[in-house]
Amino acid sequence: MSDNHKLSLENNIKYLNMMFEVSTIANQTDDVRELLAKLKAHCANIINSQDITFYLLENQRYKCILTDNNNLRNSEFVEGDESNTAFWDAVNKAKIISMKNETGSHLFKSFLEKNNILILNPSHVRVFFSNQVPICFCFIKEDEQTPITSETLADLNKIFDYIEPIIAKYHKRIKKDEEMLELQRSLHNISILYNISQAVNFIDDLKRLLQVIIQKALITLDAEKGSLMLYDYTLNALQVRIVSGLQDKKLEEAINNGAVQCAK
Repeated sequence: MSDNHKLSLENNIKYLNMMFEVSTIANQTDDVRELLAKLKAHCANIINSQDITFYLLENQRYKCILTDNNNLRNSEFVEGDESNTAFWDAVNKAKIISMKNETGSHLFKSFLEKNNILILNPSHVRVFFSNQVPICFCFIKEDEQTPITSETLADLNKIFDYIEPIIAKYHKRIKKDEEMLELQRSLHNISILYNISQAVNFIDDLKRLLQVIIQKALITLDAEKGSLMLYDYTLNALQVRIVSGLQDKKLEEAINNGAVQCAK
């Protein structure tokens, strides 16, 4: 066997071992956050750096879910500014791209500044897509003592290419859950509006009707306290008629009974 054949065989074995480890990570997780946490640990060993940060798309915002920077933990950003077309043109290639030039200056500083993530000082970024929609960011800061080689970048890209459709699958589940939650909220609100309309038909006492409305409104908004105002033509002002949730229950009762008047 020639040296070239031996080298090719060794590279194939190395690739198969690497992908076996990645597939094991994917098969042992059923949650996208757990998947990304294990992926981060795996990639950290490859590049000899723990500075790997993931942002995941949730509720139309990118939330920082994995970082060693305490200032960014649970932070969020929205990127919709077309002025960063250079950045998007680069990441649309679906490969890891360098965030710095040869002198160490940021290539896409406006993107980092706009989204308050310049503090990461990343050397590379990979964006994961689902149907051409960016759903996850992976920012990497290489170790200064052991810069990431082109061979290592190629290995990372192979790993990320394998993981991307899995992340997309999890994201579809997240989006489906978000849509289901929104549907449940809508149905809940419709139910409350129906109850209020029924109350309007059957409650003759204005005070009692306003109390029903304020309680239903608090439930709808998941609020602790609130008030209802009616327009008083004699005062030419809005007058508080019903309050709920005040710490001073005597004051609350006095306002609701009309003993204390609050106008605006």
